[in-house]
Amino acid sequence: MIIVIPMLAITLWSQFNQRRRNRRDPVLWTLSRVVSTALATVPCTVAGFSLAAEWGGGLYWLAAAALLGIVGAAYNAWVLLVEIVR
Repeated sequence: MIIVIPMLAITLWSQFNQRRRNRRDPVLWTLSRVVSTALATVPCTVAGFSLAAEWGGGLYWLAAAALLGIVGAAYNAWVLLVEIVR
C-alpha cells in the first residue's frame, strides 16, 4: 500500500499533465490512455486498502490486477504494432 498510492498519484498526475499539454488530442484517446493505465493500478490500490483493513478479499484483487495489467499491456502492444502510422 505504501508503494501503490504514490504510483497511482504519479500515474494520474502524468495523464492529466499530458492532457493539459495536448488539448487538441481527442477526448476518447485521452480516456483510453487513462483507462489502460488505471486497469492495473486501481485494483492494486483496492488490494492494499483491503489487506490493511483485513476485509474485502485482499489478494484476490492482486490477481485481478495482474490479469488486467496483461490486458492493458496487450492493448498498448496492439497500438504500437498496428495504429502507429509510419
